[in-house]
Amino acid sequence: MRKVLYQPRPHTVQVLRRYLLAGYDVELLSPRGNGGTSFLREFLTEIREHGHAALLLPEVGEERPLPSALLAALSEHGRAVPASAMSSPAELASHMERAYGGRPLTLLVDGPQALPPMLRAAVAHYRLVAPVQIALLTDRETPAAVRAPQAVSVHLPMLTLEELGAVLNGACGAPLDAQSVSRVYAKSAGLVKLALAISEVGIIEGQLKMIDGNWVAVQDLWSNRLLPIVRSYAQLEEPADVDALELLSVAGLVSATEALTLVGEAQLERLERSRVVSIEPSGTRHWVTVTPPILGEMYRHSRSPMRLARVAGRIEEVTSRRLGAQDPPQRQIRVSPVNPLLLRRVAAQRAATMHEAKSGWEEQPSGSTGVRYVQTMIDQHAPAQETLRVISAALDTEPAREDRAWLRIWQARVHAHQLGDLQRALAILDGETELAQYQGLIVAARIRLCSDLDVIPPDAEKQLADLNGLPLSVQAEMRRVLVGVHYVRGHLSLAEATLTEALGEGSAGPQDRLRVYEALIALEQGRYERAMRLATLGFERAKDELDGMMMRSFVYVLSLLIVVRGQGVSIAKYTELVAALGDVPVFPQGAYLGIRVCGILSVTASADELRGLVRALDRVDLPSSTLPGTSREWAEAKLAAADGEPGSAAQRCWDDALDLRRRGGYLAAAQAAVHSLQYRFDEVRAHLVTEWLSALESEQLSATLAFLRARAHGNATELQEVIPRLASTGQVGHAMQAYRDLRLLPSVRGNRELADQIAADWEKFSATLENSGLDLLQVVASEAKLTRREEEVARLIAAGLTNRQIQEALVLSIRTVENHVHRLMRKLRVSTRQEVADSVNSWLGHDSRELT
Repeated sequence: MRKVLYQPRPHTVQVLRRYLLAGYDVELLSPRGNGGTSFLREFLTEIREHGHAALLLPEVGEERPLPSALLAALSEHGRAVPASAMSSPAELASHMERAYGGRPLTLLVDGPQALPPMLRAAVAHYRLVAPVQIALLTDRETPAAVRAPQAVSVHLPMLTLEELGAVLNGACGAPLDAQSVSRVYAKSAGLVKLALAISEVGIIEGQLKMIDGNWVAVQDLWSNRLLPIVRSYAQLEEPADVDALELLSVAGLVSATEALTLVGEAQLERLERSRVVSIEPSGTRHWVTVTPPILGEMYRHSRSPMRLARVAGRIEEVTSRRLGAQDPPQRQIRVSPVNPLLLRRVAAQRAATMHEAKSGWEEQPSGSTGVRYVQTMIDQHAPAQETLRVISAALDTEPAREDRAWLRIWQARVHAHQLGDLQRALAILDGETELAQYQGLIVAARIRLCSDLDVIPPDAEKQLADLNGLPLSVQAEMRRVLVGVHYVRGHLSLAEATLTEALGEGSAGPQDRLRVYEALIALEQGRYERAMRLATLGFERAKDELDGMMMRSFVYVLSLLIVVRGQGVSIAKYTELVAALGDVPVFPQGAYLGIRVCGILSVTASADELRGLVRALDRVDLPSSTLPGTSREWAEAKLAAADGEPGSAAQRCWDDALDLRRRGGYLAAAQAAVHSLQYRFDEVRAHLVTEWLSALESEQLSATLAFLRARAHGNATELQEVIPRLASTGQVGHAMQAYRDLRLLPSVRGNRELADQIAADWEKFSATLENSGLDLLQVVASEAKLTRREEEVARLIAAGLTNRQIQEALVLSIRTVENHVHRLMRKLRVSTRQEVADSVNSWLGHDSRELT
């Protein structure tokens, strides 16, 4: 076996020493692969350095009455005795007594098999002469019948993300970048041996590349070479247990209720006792997932498409998930189940932050400690009255002007966002007039409040631009709010210039908030790839720092990216994401609402399913913001369209656009108007939207409007000209729809040369997409009304099955299968099996790069 680099756990070392010195036996509980053997070796050195007699009995897999390590130790002390000569435990104890001189002895045992019954009995005899303590490394507690009467259990802690990164750095010769370390940690569940195997195999096979001195994951970190290692973590004897684990692996993250329905209570309990599944609480629900997560990947990668299709059928009966063809690596945006390990780490970080802030306030009440405590309370959704009480107490400490300003700002935000009293909030801010140079904080907070809940003041940009002579912290806050106002008003060049100035000066306060706007601005300017890169990097950075608020903000940006791309998301993934979001935040709230609204816009669901999602959104007591993608009317419009009322959907979006312009949210208003034209094109409204866009700087919306106008006019030339603009701004769905519309135009169908050119262009464009096909075109799913059997056949085609294999899988005649294939191809308007597979992938939202 390879040597695992040791990471010290000093607290555990001291706990073990104290228990052993107090006369207790210790069961050191540690899952396999957690570096327990290395820990015992280091602990042996620690004990011997203090002058105590100690012996390590390693796990060597031998079947002998006595460990060879014990016999070797006796031989070193001049008591060489063959194991066969030991006739009784008393004789063995006498040999041990003479070898160690009757001194206290500590046995470090690597696994129960290294402590056979004869040695246990000999230890009991030795204890009549001198103390003997046993530290037993095991992955589960021993039964009470064989457990020592005076024994305690101590858990060997898992390595933290930072500690695991240090181990991988030493083993791989260079550090892994933060995102790659997080991926390895998540796949291995923190088990150091498994993490080393994933990393080293990744380096050998090229999944990890050396970039700028760091190992960077450039592909999915899975290889069939890992099968023997990963398989050892699921040593299940019963075939039923193996089948149950396979079901849960393919299903991914499921609720406890769904898991019970899938595999049964007895089966689930056995899997939990075997420690191959983990049940984690999140809010009011419990989630079941395979652990370590790479074990679930093993089942998904090592099964044939036909078997996966059968398993998927069983899963569909319980959940709304569908299993399509296996995803190739290097995808764009993937909405995956949120890892329970991440949720647990975020919860622990939040608890630690709250404890630290509360302790600081209680130990030394002041303005600064009060501001920090109040901010933490609001971030963690503390009751409004409790937060207001702390604010009042902090104001009584006669805080400095800056702290007083922030206390008043948080007081106003509690009244406005948590209690719904906007007028009271504005009165609190307006009543604070003696802050001198820190008055700018109040100005910025008031404008931010109006932007979120009311009407943006006409002179907001002028108020925020007056920075002369103000403290740096005030300038930084005013610039952050100014960037937001420029953005929602569509002044993207001004927003970008202000953003660059703020970032260049290294202004006080978190700069990640500015990075969110950097991605949003890039998206509206049509720089889709840059926006996606900024959003994914920002999310990974927030995930590494366990910053829940910033993770939520970047997920909002990613949700907008998904809408712009035209990507379909399954209803199951949307539901999981909503559950992971948790409670509605007190402040800020726009990102939370944006995720919910954009999720509904992207979800692929029936009218009844959409109605349930929209009604659930209605129960969330949050007002629409001036940020794009945060308007409830967009969700209502999609429901109206699904009910067969596109005119009503268009009118809802148009009314919303007019209201947003009244409030000063010109960019969101233009987006709402464009949405209205997507449901029903109107030339008069389109002309007005053109005027609106002339004052804005959104290449993305301009390209969309040009596409809608060309489509409504049936103009082949205009459609051909707008496709490159759609592609460059990331609107893959619209680009593919433009090609479909072109091929159906009479002017194209009647011109063979033009039709061939457009077909060639379509093929060329499709080849540039990462899944080489219809990518994420939502219109296919919305137009194609397949029967349940046709959907099943389509999924099997996407899984790579031939007609003969489909016949065997579904127990149908070959003629029936051929009829189903012919009908579904006609409904999907495709001519090849590859195009069917691409269509299925677009329904299931499989295109992407992991977001978790």
